[in-house]
Amino acid sequence: LASFSDYTATKNGFATGDSGRLTGNEELIVSGRNRFFIKNRGFRFSPEIVEVKVRKQNGVRDCRVSMAAGLLTLEIDGNVDLENLRKELEMVLPDYALPEKFILAADLRRNTAGKLTRNDNAG
Repeated sequence: LASFSDYTATKNGFATGDSGRLTGNEELIVSGRNRFFIKNRGFRFSPEIVEVKVRKQNGVRDCRVSMAAGLLTLEIDGNVDLENLRKELEMVLPDYALPEKFILAADLRRNTAGKLTRNDNAG
């Protein structure tokens, strides 16, 4: 039987939409469902999968992925070269999850708890 970490090390993992945590001995404790999904080109996925990959790139402080005017849109807070970022993301994301529109945003809107809001429409 393979461990959970064997699957997370792959380039493209599968996201179920389940929420949970990984214990110290690699047991996965499922605690609920992620209810926020985006559908793009017939594929349904969590924007958090894209955001995790973007946040790992140099110069990115934070980001948000959304659908705006029918385009998969990435808003980025940071000092990044958008062309280089696009090339990096092409290597780690499936085609349907690649943002079609990139926006540099100095301040991403947050709620009172400090979390990024999801109900904005990117400009």
